[in-house]
Amino acid sequence: MSNINKVGSPERVYKTDKILIKNTDLCNDPWRDSEKNTEKPIYKSVSLCQWRQERGELLTEEWALGITLPADSDLYEIDLLDDLDKIDLISIEFSTFTDGRGFSLAAQLRQYGFTGELRATGAIILDQLYYLYRCGFNAFELSANEDVDIILNALKAFSKGYQPGW
Repeated sequence: MSNINKVGSPERVYKTDKILIKNTDLCNDPWRDSEKNTEKPIYKSVSLCQWRQERGELLTEEWALGITLPADSDLYEIDLLDDLDKIDLISIEFSTFTDGRGFSLAAQLRQYGFTGELRATGAIILDQLYYLYRCGFNAFELSANEDVDIILNALKAFSKGYQPGW
């Protein structure tokens, strides 16, 4: 599978069961690659459960910090808002493509000032990509079976939105 990386030069994207689209470009996932590092990781991604248990320790380490939230998360119950400037990646995991709560969660995170990578993962479908982008997502983790050209075109399907985005 030959594709264009984020700087526009051809490269072979690593084989995996997932592909990552970030800022409308296909790219390798440094968070996944960091998990293979046996030394001190550069990137540390944790579950909501681990965040709740180890928040203080996680914030004191020198690494890029990521957290995965279920789409049905309530921002006010997570104790995350005061730390948004210290988090580099928030992945919102959709358990089913019919659950729209992840769209709202993404918009709320952007409204509260989160400027890092906001990644949609799980059960998302091609038809939702443009709307996910409009809600504040700037990265999408999709099945490697998807056609990359179709995915990239879906993000550019509309030139103007009727309502303002996040």
